[in-house]
Amino acid sequence: MTYLQRFHGVFTAYAVQGTPHCGVMHGRIECPVEIQVRYRAGAEVLDQDGFLLDNTWFRQYLADFYHVQLTISCERVAALMAEQIMEAAGGRAEWASVDMEPVHGVHVVCEHELAVAV
Repeated sequence: MTYLQRFHGVFTAYAVQGTPHCGVMHGRIECPVEIQVRYRAGAEVLDQDGFLLDNTWFRQYLADFYHVQLTISCERVAALMAEQIMEAAGGRAEWASVDMEPVHGVHVVCEHELAVAV
């Protein structure tokens, strides 16, 4: 059995003028975002309460960016988010994808896979 968890929300931060920040405007920016997490097959992926990542975790995760002074590109934001989501899953996830839409119709997607020991 495998699980795929999806979350749709809005990434909101403050883009600092004069920096290579995410989005085309400076000041308060909002970018639609879709997060997907695929959990490892055959592993015990549910926590002790029977959850993957708690659904409310995603909402709070995005809300925590509201006061961030953003000075990096959307590509770097998406990579950072994908890495942090994998960490939050605590080794239970095999893959995470962050799809941001900083400009209507333009998507930046970063996929992060669990490193496999050889």
